[in-house]
Amino acid sequence: MSRTGNRIGICITADRVTASLAAPRGASGRGGWSAELQGLEGASWPSLEEALKTLASISGGGSHALYVALAAPLIELRPIALPPLDEDAMQLLLSRHAVRYFVGARGPQVVGALREATSTGPESTVLAAAASARVVSAIESAAHAAGWQVAGIVPVEAAVAAAAGTRDGGNLFLLAVHGTGVMDALHVAGGALRGVRRLRAGAADIALVASLAAGHRIHIAGAADPELATALADRGLSAVRGADAGEELWRIAARGAPVAAGPILVSDDVRTARAARAARVARWLWGSAAALLIASAALEWWGISRELSSVATERALLRPQLGTTLVGRATVETAYRRLGDLQSAERSSPQWSRVIATLASDLPEGSFMTTFRGRGDSLVVDGLAERAAGVFEMLERSKAFTGARSAAPVRREVQEGGDALEHYTIALRLAGLSPAAGVTAAAGPSPATRSGVGGGR
Repeated sequence: MSRTGNRIGICITADRVTASLAAPRGASGRGGWSAELQGLEGASWPSLEEALKTLASISGGGSHALYVALAAPLIELRPIALPPLDEDAMQLLLSRHAVRYFVGARGPQVVGALREATSTGPESTVLAAAASARVVSAIESAAHAAGWQVAGIVPVEAAVAAAAGTRDGGNLFLLAVHGTGVMDALHVAGGALRGVRRLRAGAADIALVASLAAGHRIHIAGAADPELATALADRGLSAVRGADAGEELWRIAARGAPVAAGPILVSDDVRTARAARAARVARWLWGSAAALLIASAALEWWGISRELSSVATERALLRPQLGTTLVGRATVETAYRRLGDLQSAERSSPQWSRVIATLASDLPEGSFMTTFRGRGDSLVVDGLAERAAGVFEMLERSKAFTGARSAAPVRREVQEGGDALEHYTIALRLAGLSPAAGVTAAAGPSPATRSGVGGGR
């Protein structure tokens, strides 16, 4: 048994199941466990079920994920040249035409594929593995009955490559010795299997080994093969045997199964179950996202409502003060506007006292003003004169007044002393003044009349 977190790996051959057990606490190294298997009985494998129950009891049942390394003849691994396809199309092609690509394929097959690191030309080479659907289903059923859940099934070669590559890293040329007169030449890159070729053990294919291993470090795993070591040394090649030297190949495969990159075989039932589980998780995530979106929108609405309410409260508190301020401002603006109007009227309106003085001083001798009425730049003057024509002549010559005309017929009136004087009414305008609208001098006796000013000079 091999543990990596919650992962446990085993190796299954046609007649045995093997695991590499961790050493007891305080001891070093690893222990081995294996159990014999009988053949399949229809679609079930009772002996494998019993063996896995025993494994669960001695391992403490600390994990439920089981990774399986499957050995030939239960699985067939080979490189296949395919046109460029995506993963789904490649899987569908190999599954439907497994009999065409795999020599030992009989009946429905479960197929897995791993692309090589480099591909040239219009075709790409993949490492494909195929196992009978009946065998895969029997393994999954036996594991489920024993309390395990099969996480993946890989070829023994991929598991051995993962075990050696994880430890040594880099690019390796791995010779996996089965101990039955054959060995596998494995090209390992980054801990993943990239190429495989079945060779004869010993020195029979040493020339091919030397050709295939050119430029790579050679690592030997599995059973001891002195003849192979001697043949490599004769050709000047050095091979490395690590801590697993002499260890059974099946135990190495069991240790590497949990970390093998593939090709991984998954039955249709497991694939469907995983898709359904993924769909459930996706629905849960979508539901959670929608709930979070609604919750965030509700919180945002609540926050905006609270801020609006706060603003409304503040505005209600400020409204009386603001109203008072606005009324005061309007009152001040009105007062300033009226003061401006008064100042403008004062600047532009005639100074009637000066106008009256000018008019009185210019009257001919023997002429008097009795009434003075002014509005804007217009004024009407009533008076008495010995000769009214002289008043008209004076006004026509004056530069202070313009437009003098008679506003009423001139008539003679007898005075209290017995003298007769002419009564005149003259309308005229001030020259060169811009009057203010609405400014009017009240009608009444002029100062000339009251004081007797304006008589003869």
